[in-house]
Amino acid sequence: MDLIGFPTLNHDAVRFVRESLGPRLLRRERLSRGEVACLAYFVLSLVSVAGFVLLNVWVLVHAVRS
Repeated sequence: MDLIGFPTLNHDAVRFVRESLGPRLLRRERLSRGEVACLAYFVLSLVSVAGFVLLNVWVLVHAVRS
């Protein structure tokens, strides 16, 4: 996060998605570069958490079967 110049990227991404994304999409406004970065970070975070949960479920299911 510090490397790309967004030291509070997690906080900014969550705040942007909660407060600003919906109205911006309804008005069909273009997103700035920083907003695209926040949205991408948010989506990738969700995907990584979902992947982690699914991997753990898979491991547990296969451990119980063995």
